[in-house]
Amino acid sequence: MKIIYLIPRSGYVTDLRSDTLWGSLCWGIRYLWCADDLTDFIKRCEAGNPDFVISSAFPFKQYGTERIPFFPNPLMLAPDLTEADRAQARDAYRLRKDLKKVSLLNYDDFKAALHGELTGEELLKRLTEELTRKRKAKEDDIEYVPSAKTVEQTAPKRHDHSMTHNTIDRLRGGTLNTIDSDGNEAGQLFHAEDIWWTDPDNESDEALLNTGLYFLADGDISKLEPVLHLLRHIGIGADRTAGKGAFDFKIEDFTEKMAALEPANSASNALLNLSLFRPNKDELAAWEDTDGCWQYLLERREGYVGGHRRMHRKEARMYFREGSVFARPNGQEARYMGGIQQQVFPEKDSQGKDSPQPPHKVWDNGFGFMVNLNWKKQ
Repeated sequence: MKIIYLIPRSGYVTDLRSDTLWGSLCWGIRYLWCADDLTDFIKRCEAGNPDFVISSAFPFKQYGTERIPFFPNPLMLAPDLTEADRAQARDAYRLRKDLKKVSLLNYDDFKAALHGELTGEELLKRLTEELTRKRKAKEDDIEYVPSAKTVEQTAPKRHDHSMTHNTIDRLRGGTLNTIDSDGNEAGQLFHAEDIWWTDPDNESDEALLNTGLYFLADGDISKLEPVLHLLRHIGIGADRTAGKGAFDFKIEDFTEKMAALEPANSASNALLNLSLFRPNKDELAAWEDTDGCWQYLLERREGYVGGHRRMHRKEARMYFREGSVFARPNGQEARYMGGIQQQVFPEKDSQGKDSPQPPHKVWDNGFGFMVNLNWKKQ
């Protein structure tokens, strides 16, 4: 197993979820080798034998040479209120709202959560202690400074950066003017947003430099590194021609850390997915006869394929989001579940006329990147 760190050289316009990453890697295989290689790769995925499976991209923070990866938090549902909580109802509800915002856990906390050693009660206790420290600092009229442990446990913060642009007339080499509602010439302004990850505890101008994204890959990744070298040059996601989605990357072995991160199969009773996951019918049928706890969120994914002159709407599909928890189906031992599914576009439009087909076939990646979990919630 490998961990691939994506060190940003620009912002991203597209969220790098597992389906988007997989699609970019497929195009890289097509560009570097040939269409037949990509066809063979997709056939193996359809048969349930993918060369590799990948997670979605999550943020990391870097301290010196050490990079700390953060993972989705399965403990976001607050525990039941105790009698003491009800006595301090205002604080209790405020902290429970704050708990929902703790969407990511660092490596050590995620490991403890997977082994059943970290609970929602423990996370609430941490928030309570920090709230007490904040109030004490306010009472003493001093600046509140989070503890070193809190800084270590605080995940990078997503920052959506908006920049204003002018539309350029390429023939005249100047700003393109248009006529406004009053009949006057006006420039055409537009806003472009991109995504950065920042360290909320680093207030210096270098705050962007110690954060980035990473994803995990398991299987035969012999083609992955050449594809990443290609994507490093051309970018990944939307607005690549405008300089977005540029990155450097670093591949490191994650086998030993993953072995330490998750409990053994015999010590786990559930699975947690690190990617967008779409199970097949057999897996859903097996789960119907399985006892255990489920905790999940669903996400509807849709989009378009083709150029701007001829866009084809893809069929919307439902996925389990990253961080969802599933009962282990009949003791099954597998790093991945689910599969890919081809998009089928209608041959006739709503008026019964022949509908133009997209320029190429389209598949959606629904492989779930699973980790073992000792789930103690009822």
